[in-house]
Amino acid sequence: MGVMPSDMPVGTVAALAPTAGTVRRIRGEVTAMAGSPDPVPSGRPCPVVAVRGNTPHSLADFVDDVHFTVDLGAGMTAVAGVGAPDGTAVRVRQKDDNTKDVRVWLVRLDPRGVFTAELVSPLAPSR
Repeated sequence: MGVMPSDMPVGTVAALAPTAGTVRRIRGEVTAMAGSPDPVPSGRPCPVVAVRGNTPHSLADFVDDVHFTVDLGAGMTAVAGVGAPDGTAVRVRQKDDNTKDVRVWLVRLDPRGVFTAELVSPLAPSR
């Protein structure tokens, strides 16, 4: 097993899992730093409940600057970014407050007529 943050000397900075950010130990306390956005399931389409505050009507609603809400099953998450057409989908590059890319979502209209967003690799081809 690797070294746990609680086993490290004071002032040591350790990298954890890519989505967990880093931790710093100060005077015996472990504090979070540089956290990442809320965890979301990868590779599973989740329903989009709103885009720009409204019910989505077409994939064009997700192009250019966009914000939408995704139902993760265990709660909702807000996504803000820039969308571009990608075959039969729209690829949305989620941005943080500093316009840094955080995640990539593929938004589609499924056969039931439900708009879904799926977390994908930045290099993944549309399906």
